[in-house]
Parts: sequence; C-alpha cells; structure tokens
Amino acid sequence: MAKYTQITDQDIRIISKRYRIKINDFTPIEAGEANSSFLLDSDTTRYILTICDGKSLSDVTKLSEVLIRLANYGYPTSRVCFTADGTPIIKLDGKPVMLKTWLPGTTLRDREQDDYCPIGKAIAKLHNIPVPDGLPGDHPYGLANMSNAIGQGIDCEYEHWLANKINYISKFLPTDLPRGFIHGDLFADNILYHQGEPAAIIDFEDSCNYYLAFDLGSALYGTCIKNGKLDFKRSRDLITGYQGVKRLTEQERGSIQFFTVYAGSAISAWYYLAYNIYHPEKTKRIKYTQSARVTEDISNIPKDEFLRMLG
Repeated sequence: MAKYTQITDQDIRIISKRYRIKINDFTPIEAGEANSSFLLDSDTTRYILTICDGKSLSDVTKLSEVLIRLANYGYPTSRVCFTADGTPIIKLDGKPVMLKTWLPGTTLRDREQDDYCPIGKAIAKLHNIPVPDGLPGDHPYGLANMSNAIGQGIDCEYEHWLANKINYISKFLPTDLPRGFIHGDLFADNILYHQGEPAAIIDFEDSCNYYLAFDLGSALYGTCIKNGKLDFKRSRDLITGYQGVKRLTEQERGSIQFFTVYAGSAISAWYYLAYNIYHPEKTKRIKYTQSARVTEDISNIPKDEFLRMLG
C-alpha cells in the first residue's frame, strides 16, 4: 500500500500563517496514487490541501502554472491559492504542497448523466487554449511507460496481449494529426457536476502537448463505458458536443477508435504496474484484466460501425 502524509495542528498553523487564512478544521479525503489530500474549512471558504508525496517541486510548479493558465482563460477547474507573498507552492517536511479552492459537486462516476454533449464541449474549449510553456510532448503513461509492464512475469498472457497492442499503436500512430493542450486523463472521476450541470474538469496532472484526438479516445474510454461496453449514445453525444465548438478533421475523426484503444491499453498497463508492482493492492490487482477486456472489445468494433456510431 502507498504511504501518505499526515498533517498536524502545527502544520495547520504554518499553512494558516503562510496563506493568511483561518482554518477551523481539516479532514483527510481520498488520496491519489502520489498525493495526500485534506479538506480545510475556514469561516468563509473551503479548500483542498494537496501534499505531493510522489512528485518533485518542479512537477508541482508546472502543474500550478497549468492551473493558472486555465484560470486566466476562465476555464472551469480548480483554482490555485497564493501565499501572502504570492507563491503558489510551499513545502511541508520537504514535500511540495498546493492549496486550491474547493469545488462543490459530484463526479460523473458518482452520478451518471443523460446528456454527454456538455463534456465534449468542455474538452473542445480546453483544446482551444494555447499550450502552456514547458508541457511534456509525450503522454506520461503512454507508449514509453506501457513497455515497463512487459517482462514483469506476473501475468504472461496479459503481457503478450499488451506487447501486441504496443506494436499496433507504435506502427499505426498517426503522427501528422493536430497536437495541443490536452488533459490526458479524462475519466469519470475527473469530471465534476453541480446541481445537474457540468461544473469543472479537474486533475490536470497528466496534461501534455499531445494529439488532441487522444483526449477524445481517453474520454470515450473513461466516461462512455456502460456495463463493460462502449455506449454508442454517450460516445455520439460527446463527439457531437465537441464538434459544436471545434470541428474535427476527417483524419482526426477516423483516428478516434485508434486512440480509444490506445487510452484503454495505456490505463490497463498503468493498473498492472500500479496495483501489482508499485503499490500492491489486493482489491485492485486485477483491474488491468477488466481494462484489457473492454479495450479488446472496442478494438473489435468494425471501423465502419464505429464511424457511424460517431454520427
């Protein structure tokens, strides 16, 4: 299991002083794979405190710059708080710390929606924002990371499947497609709704300067799976919403199935490594097999049928 940071009353006093806010209470909340997070309550505002257990100061600084860029463009996502001296990042016990305003609402995973057009529109609006300086040009758990799962010897049949997918993705990756500012991890738990309306896309830790169509594949895989299958209505709504803001080229449209398979293969490799090697968890150790099955099912949809599904 991953080890997370605990905070003390002394830490809270330090944070209160640095940010000039009065914190009345704090509560641990579900943490990510490389973070410890806490909900802080003040007299007027709630905050999310994130202690970055597995990220460098440089990585967290780049993330803060991404969020600041999004704020400057009025994009709905988490807002970074600055210290009294204008700093977006502090340290506690040598670990980078970021404070953000709390966003009310529930995630798409917690409450499914009938209309997925707004999700597509939100992705397209992101893709219209100029790329922040310093974003990586490769996806953090894309092809390079996927190969780390090969040779682990935990599930040789799966590793053979993944090796074939890596070869397929490497061979057919359409490198002349438009690139830009992508989220990179458009799963249901990163899409926030409030009072029945889309409120924000959060968690930009995997954002990069990559193929825009990857985000659409990631979103189809991450939000449009229902009962283990790709839901055609959700997928069509999402792409329709996207094209209401930003038109896809024919080549981009034709690549969406490829990138959905790419995203599914990448997340299955991530699950394989995360829950069997890096942070073994008995309850999650076979998540990679579930992802692989869904990905293979998407891969087997005839291309003409997939394109008709998109509308």
